[in-house]
Formats: sequence, C-alpha cells, structure tokens
Amino acid sequence: MQRLPLRAELYLLAHDEDRTDLRPWTNLPALGIALVGACLIDLVITGWIDVTDDHVSPRTASNQWTGDYASDLVLHTVRVPPPGPTLAEVLYRHSPDMYQETTNLLVHSGILRRTRRRLRGPRFQLVDPMVVPRTRGAPRQAVEYPERSDLHTDALCALIRSTGLESILYLNLPASELRARLDAITDGIRTRFSDPRLHPIPDITAAVDTAIGALSVAVYR
Repeated sequence: MQRLPLRAELYLLAHDEDRTDLRPWTNLPALGIALVGACLIDLVITGWIDVTDDHVSPRTASNQWTGDYASDLVLHTVRVPPPGPTLAEVLYRHSPDMYQETTNLLVHSGILRRTRRRLRGPRFQLVDPMVVPRTRGAPRQAVEYPERSDLHTDALCALIRSTGLESILYLNLPASELRARLDAITDGIRTRFSDPRLHPIPDITAAVDTAIGALSVAVYR
C-alpha cells in the first residue's frame, strides 16, 4: 500500500486520535516547523531538492513542479541563485502556513472530514480512526527492529525525535532508551543508505530541533 507523504504521517501522529475532534499534542508553531521539515525531506527523497552546507537548492528545472501546492511553494522559495536559502530560513518562512496546508491535503485525500461548529469554527475528524494506529505501526517497528526499516520510516522516526513526540509511539521503553534508539535511527541514515544526496536528512531534522528549541526560548524571554 502506498504511504502518505511524510508531513501527512507526522501530522496524523501529532494529534490525539482518541478525541472526537483532532487536537495536536504540541503547539502549532512547533508543529508547523516540523511539517516544513517533513516537506523538505520528502523533496530530498523524491529528487526535487538538494541540501549542501545548510543551504537548500533545486535539483530540477525551474519549469517543473510536484503538483502539491505546499511542496511547490517550498520549491519556489529555493529556486534562487546559489547558494540558496538556509534550512532555517525555509523552516521559518513556511511554518506559519504548513499546518493548514497539510490539513487541506488530508481533507482532499479523504482522510479527514471537516465538521462545523457555530461558535468555534471548523474542526476536523478522522474518516477512518484506524489510520493513525496504522501510521504508528511503522516507526514502532523501526524502534524495535531497526534492521527491517526503510528510508521513509527512518525519516519519520527522526522527525518524531526532533519534534519531541516520542511518547506517541506508546512503546514500553524508558524515555531515555526510546530517545537513544530514535537518535541511532537518525544517525544511521547516513550509513544505511548509500546515496549521498540522502545524507542531509539528519541535518534537516537537526534544524527542526533547533528551530523548535528557539521557539521555546522565545516564550520565556
């Protein structure tokens, strides 16, 4: 079965599926940054962009587009003269809109449905409540059996770690051990996958972690 884009899977895992209306486990600014990171990784994996020395550049001609609105906005941002924007610049530029764009993607894909409330505005529900447990299954298995994992799942594990959402995996492991296993999966991307163009994926998730950390610091200033 074809998997959803990384940012769609991260979005689903970052919400409490046991509520009638989906509610995120983390604050929306942080989740927006993580979703942009997921979009960047999707674009790296599918061959649309490269990341070199913290700068993002296009790998394809300027007249080619993915067909996904949010991904194409990111492509438009990086199609500038070298060396291109930094990871942090892309994360901050697109994070305010990426949550809503990912919501729209899941609504159009038939995974979410919109429910309207007179005073509180639209809310969203899962069409199939089992989609989240199914999405959770791959990263759970990767933590327990990393040798059986694939690139998509390893990248999702790295994003879960950088977003601080380890508890959503519901694994019976001490928190420190779970974080260590996710860190090992993240670091292992460079050794398990030979294509050097994939090796910046941990750099993207590190940039996500740094940007989210900066948000936390700003709150307490």
